Amino acid sequence: MTIREMKPGDIKAVVKIHQERFFDSRSGKLGKPFLRKIYTWFSTNYPPLALVAVDKEDHVIGFITATLGPYTQRIFRNALPQIAWGLIINPRLAINSSTFKNARNYIKGFFIRNKPVTLYGISAEEEKRTLSYASLAVTFTSEGAGVPLIMAIENAAKKIPDIDLMSTWVKAKNESLIKIYKAFGWKVVWEDGISVRLIKKVTKN
Repeated sequence: MTIREMKPGDIKAVVKIHQERFFDSRSGKLGKPFLRKIYTWFSTNYPPLALVAVDKEDHVIGFITATLGPYTQRIFRNALPQIAWGLIINPRLAINSSTFKNARNYIKGFFIRNKPVTLYGISAEEEKRTLSYASLAVTFTSEGAGVPLIMAIENAAKKIPDIDLMSTWVKAKNESLIKIYKAFGWKVVWEDGISVRLIKKVTKN
């Protein structure tokens, strides 16, 4: 197994893995055009932070993506047509209250900047200096690829001068993944019974 940067030719496989592992999530239900857009966005804007695990034949068996600071509002801006199409092909999302709640928050974020509040366990200032994990997934037959991907992205974080923290969100029911993060020194700073936010300080080389 090898860990390398995500290439344009990897996007199709990354989308497939995402849909397999997150089939019941909002992002999974928004469809392939949306997923192709966001993973192309990650790999284009943050190449060292968009990584894939590949086997000996260079087949993608897992991936991890991250950004500098918050990313949801930037994705919302860049993928509006794909989000609209996703709501058309999956109209149940359009009547989901959480969809509208997130949309309001994203739009509000266009106009409200640097608000000095605590954002789910860390301050707004800390958020600016945080490497935010966007997604991590591996094929059902390649569970062992998860740990090397986490280690690789942590090594990438150490090389970024202005980054002090790493942050990730995990579904509360995914206890096995939470245990893996905790084993690597991550700490839970916020949870609501549905999602858990973990952070870890970056130790520079």
